Amino acid sequence: MSEIGYKLYKNLEDDVLLKEAYSKMEKLRFLSSLNNEEMYWEEANEFNELIIEIKRRNITINKEMWIKKIIIDI
Repeated sequence: MSEIGYKLYKNLEDDVLLKEAYSKMEKLRFLSSLNNEEMYWEEANEFNELIIEIKRRNITINKEMWIKKIIIDI
């Protein structure tokens, strides 16, 4: 039996969806330093939903920009 749920990010515009994904990445980075696994995995599951929606829409990202954000914003 499959689980049917509300797609939280379905109605967001592409650029807003990408910004939300980056925001979740920052939050996951912060939560990983707190040693709170429960909160971390809740956010990780939401991040996974974002990635699924990005892939479903076949959105391409500027990889160079994302790498800079990930590396420089640490």
